[in-house]
Amino acid sequence: MRVGVFAYTLGGGVVVGLLVSGVAEVLYRLVTEPLAETTFTIVVMFGSYLFAESLGVSGLVAVAIAGLYMGNRTMRIAMSEQTRETMATFWEIVTFVATSFAFLLLSLKADFRLMVTFSPFIIGACVVMFLSRAISVYPIVGLTSLMGEKIPSSWMKVLAMAGMRGAVSVALALSLPESAFKEEIVAMTFGVALVSLVVQGEFLRAYLKRSGVS
Repeated sequence: MRVGVFAYTLGGGVVVGLLVSGVAEVLYRLVTEPLAETTFTIVVMFGSYLFAESLGVSGLVAVAIAGLYMGNRTMRIAMSEQTRETMATFWEIVTFVATSFAFLLLSLKADFRLMVTFSPFIIGACVVMFLSRAISVYPIVGLTSLMGEKIPSSWMKVLAMAGMRGAVSVALALSLPESAFKEEIVAMTFGVALVSLVVQGEFLRAYLKRSGVS
């Protein structure tokens, strides 16, 4: 039963995201004004979320799929160069503001004492997270090398170290319904994100500077 609910929630979110972004792509061909097109992306993102939630499926997954679809297809075939530049700048600013707000909200809700109490689990989760990233990155990149796309080892190391936790994890933790364990989950999520961004991010910055990867 739980597997079925999970499959419905996840799969439904994917379907809604594809459906909304597909319809939006058709509409984008009718609009040629960069500011109007950029504003329309907000409608698409909020619309996919609200539509998915009304059906009882994952709104976050729907938004992620819609963003992937629009960023990898719609922007290339249905938008002008000026629109793409305007949209990229706009969403870069929105991402910065939203990420800052999410971390501010989580830091206000997170219990520092719980973070200290669960610090061994937070560190363990960070270690597992980094190892999982490396285990998933190297085989996939190895397959691309077998297909003739040679990727430098320095790039592989950057990919392995780049799996830092941030706004998505924060949003998921804050969106959980109230329960007996929500405070612990929020505290651990903030701890993992903090360690990931500070420690892992600093290692990545140092490696990029030392290796000269641009």
